[in-house]
Amino acid sequence: MNSVTSEEILLYMGKIKRTVFLRSCLLLISLFEFFLVLTEIFLNSKGTSLCTSQSCTLVHAFDVYGILNWIGLLLFGFLFLTSCFDLTGFLTENALNFFLKLRIFTVSSAVLVEGYFIGIQTWYLGKFCRFCLIFAGLLFLFAVFDFIYQRKLNRFSLTYLKAFAGALVIFTATSIVKMPLTSLPETDLPVVVYKKGCPHCRAVMDYAERNGIKFLKVSAENVMPLFHMLHLKGVPVLIHRTETSCEIISGEREIKKWLKAMDFVRKTLLPFSFEPNEGGMCSLNGRECR
Repeated sequence: MNSVTSEEILLYMGKIKRTVFLRSCLLLISLFEFFLVLTEIFLNSKGTSLCTSQSCTLVHAFDVYGILNWIGLLLFGFLFLTSCFDLTGFLTENALNFFLKLRIFTVSSAVLVEGYFIGIQTWYLGKFCRFCLIFAGLLFLFAVFDFIYQRKLNRFSLTYLKAFAGALVIFTATSIVKMPLTSLPETDLPVVVYKKGCPHCRAVMDYAERNGIKFLKVSAENVMPLFHMLHLKGVPVLIHRTETSCEIISGEREIKKWLKAMDFVRKTLLPFSFEPNEGGMCSLNGRECR
């Protein structure tokens, strides 16, 4: 009969402690994130949020169906349950193995999705939601701990490495097709949206400079989503905002007329008015001017 040495016993006890530590960390991370998301859902129902910055407001505006927080709640609710089952030994070994394997694929899928979400915030919006980053950070931390834990049990843990690699690829890929959402400057001055090489844009800016009219200029490439939403087809475009109104004028001829009138007579602006295009524009692709 083989005897067990004290070193083997200490080694075995050390493995048990590490396993219990990892299980406990997974349980605490999932529990904390579950209540964090639950709190955010409750605050949203009251018209507020854990994250109240403009960046958070912008990012959450892209949650068209308003379900991302609910998906996050279900995700970490599932992770919390599997962690409880694992720590307490409530399930049979076969049932537990099934849930732990399912956990690997669920978390791996979520890591891939977060690669896309972070890529959108980085390359597309240029803004970061602090709540979203905390959510992603805790998810990645859970994945790292679960990878270490399940690697010792040989439960498809390499799936996590593939997920992290995939998330990095997705994050990088979003930079290739980005469309920046640069906001217009906060100013009372007229803003001229132009495109390099557009003679009508140059004519408008030269006219304003000759007449001592102060203005700001913004490249059309930086506000393409605005052009898409307003169905604007060309440049130059002048945008003038006040505290209660916004006026948009397109075309060299109409912009010059507006600048001349505004230089002497302050018009009463409607909450949102749009002057029709009557010529003097270049297409956004720069291939046609008229």
